[in-house]
Amino acid sequence: VKFFCTEAPRIEVTVYQGDLDRAVSNLLDNAVRYTSAGGAVTLSISVAEGILTIAVEDTGPGFSAEALVRGDQAFYTSDISRPQEGHKGLGLFLAGQTARRHGGSLHLSNTEHGAKTELAVPLVK
Repeated sequence: VKFFCTEAPRIEVTVYQGDLDRAVSNLLDNAVRYTSAGGAVTLSISVAEGILTIAVEDTGPGFSAEALVRGDQAFYTSDISRPQEGHKGLGLFLAGQTARRHGGSLHLSNTEHGAKTELAVPLVK
């Protein structure tokens, strides 16, 4: 799997670093897990209108319609479009919890090439 990362903006943000690190690690782990050999995972970080967005895109099969709605629920694993081996259904749940703890959100979507997760948190000044 090829990894790409966009240039990150220079910002200061007040976060629980360990929680945010774990959340982003979970998003990257999921992306790698569901991307076939030769595919790509892209990490991008952006700031717009006072919101920090950390996005992870992959070239895997994408999310099913059910997973787009339920994917960040604890122990959700019934998504047949994504391999289940070693999957506990907690990665997206914990990422969503981290986003909400920081006053933000986690958004799941599909692109024309695969899945996309966006963890958004407001900047605290």
